[in-house]
Amino acid sequence: MIPVAANVWPSAEAPGAGVPQGGTELVIGYWGFIRPDKGVDLLLEAFAQVLRTHPARLILAGDAGSEAEYIASMWRRAQELGVSASIRTTGKLPSEQLSAELQSFDVCVLPFRDGLSRNRTTYAGAVAHGVYVVTTGLGQRGFEPETNTAFVPPNDRDALVSAIIDAPNHPRAQSVATAESAWDEIADLHLAAYRAARG
Repeated sequence: MIPVAANVWPSAEAPGAGVPQGGTELVIGYWGFIRPDKGVDLLLEAFAQVLRTHPARLILAGDAGSEAEYIASMWRRAQELGVSASIRTTGKLPSEQLSAELQSFDVCVLPFRDGLSRNRTTYAGAVAHGVYVVTTGLGQRGFEPETNTAFVPPNDRDALVSAIIDAPNHPRAQSVATAESAWDEIADLHLAAYRAARG
């Protein structure tokens, strides 16, 4: 298996990034396109549930994509849930600014409807930044220390909420040092696969 590399790499550390906030506001983040398969509707429901017991805000970072009708429906849903005032969107950002946003997250939530596949560059980017990630897995469950990731079942709002609230117990891990080393490794893996296939 040849992995994908992150499409956004860590820039300078944001002040206070990765420090558990204790009793202060929990910064919940999502980044990537807003599409039905990404589970953003479930994230909004989970966020509304978190807000009932914890001060929190939700940051939707980066380019939301081209599905305008679905994006508009997500804003309507946020209004129905009464959470619009606690959500901030950044829109498309240069990579350095997007990196700073990722580093400001206490938890990056990627609730894919069909579970995480390892070709998700949004997931690779979050892991590269060392941020605590909550995502969905078809067979994988629980916390994976190597990637600082908590896996919950797809479409399980309560499990998603529990993993999000657990964020203060999972401070930022070591960020990946450089993009070049990862891309070099991936190129070497491709070349080795081609050589093996050629015999």
